[in-house]
Amino acid sequence: MPSLEERWLNLCKRSKAIGRPLVYFDQLVTHYKEPHRKHHVLGHLEDMFQEFDEVRHLAEDVNAIEFSIFFHNYVYDVTGKKDSENMSAADFIFVASSVYLGKPLKRKVFEMIPASKHVTIPDDPDTRLFCDLDLTILGQSKERFDQFDRDIREEYGWVGEIAFAKGRIGVLECFLPPNRATIYLTDHFRKKYEKQAIANLERSIAQLQNRLQPL
Repeated sequence: MPSLEERWLNLCKRSKAIGRPLVYFDQLVTHYKEPHRKHHVLGHLEDMFQEFDEVRHLAEDVNAIEFSIFFHNYVYDVTGKKDSENMSAADFIFVASSVYLGKPLKRKVFEMIPASKHVTIPDDPDTRLFCDLDLTILGQSKERFDQFDRDIREEYGWVGEIAFAKGRIGVLECFLPPNRATIYLTDHFRKKYEKQAIANLERSIAQLQNRLQPL
């Protein structure tokens, strides 16, 4: 599997980027290595790209999806004081303008990145695919999902147990009925991960609810 740096350089070449793209890759790596991150790190990008390699043939604009993968957690603030996704999209525009990417590509990625909030169901097929890639962690094995749960808890380590449990339940329930019909928006990922993702989410919610029960 290509390294992230190789993927970045190939993507910039295909997109006809001008200048010194490695400078911006180094900046990206610095962001994803911030000490408060546990799940939203470079490994998350590697996992998404590995999944994307299986479904590249389904994408209409491969370059837009790849730039969105690279930048969707460029800003990751756990305090709630920043709109991380919109700020990540804005930072992408700065980088994209610096290397003279085309306007249609910039516009599509700028609109795609905020969809990783997962609060609405996008109409665009590429954006649906991108959102599913971001959620593949939900459908992993029990052991890997539980590690993801622990990583998220550590990212929000400054939040008290009761407040975290209530907030996390709200987040996870958003992916289940009646809030949405399915977790995944494409046939490929529904077939691959939907059943396991439902089991993982329901188990995690039940565990969080138990923490809210009086002793």
